[in-house]
Amino acid sequence: MNTSQSAVEDVLPLSPLQEGMLFHSGYDQGSAHLYIAQFSVDLRGALDAARLREAADGLLRRHANLRVSLTHRKNGDPVQVVRRDMPLAWQETDLGHLAQDEARARAEELTERDWALGVDSRRPPLLRFTLLRLGPAHHRLLVTAHHILLDGWSFALLFQELFTLYGTGELPRSGPSAPI
Repeated sequence: MNTSQSAVEDVLPLSPLQEGMLFHSGYDQGSAHLYIAQFSVDLRGALDAARLREAADGLLRRHANLRVSLTHRKNGDPVQVVRRDMPLAWQETDLGHLAQDEARARAEELTERDWALGVDSRRPPLLRFTLLRLGPAHHRLLVTAHHILLDGWSFALLFQELFTLYGTGELPRSGPSAPI
């Protein structure tokens, strides 16, 4: 590997919709929740958390649009900076030692706390994963992202690829990967 290789893979303009979202999320500094999307999925049965984490990291490697940070050029134009290697924002919390009702209540509290963190469009990563272990065969996966990266349709694709990677370790090779 060439150690002198730039950390930046590409610099891309924002779409008009992305520009609008960036403007509005920067304009209303008091709202950390503007354009933030959070989805949670309850997973039942045995789960290999390390393998799920590897699958999430695989999504970042596969999709450049998940590795962006947003900034402005010297002339003021907003751009997406695609990082060659974006560390995965992953957190795991084990609530399995708690009584079932207490674990559920704590999971709701942690979900709200994750939501309250928001996502700062100026500071990457703009996507994070939180895995809560509620019991030996019950987990909750939270995925929180800035809407500039993902919309509802894209989240469905993200989950589809995530669980395909988790289940098989790879995705079908059907040509270049499209952005999620």
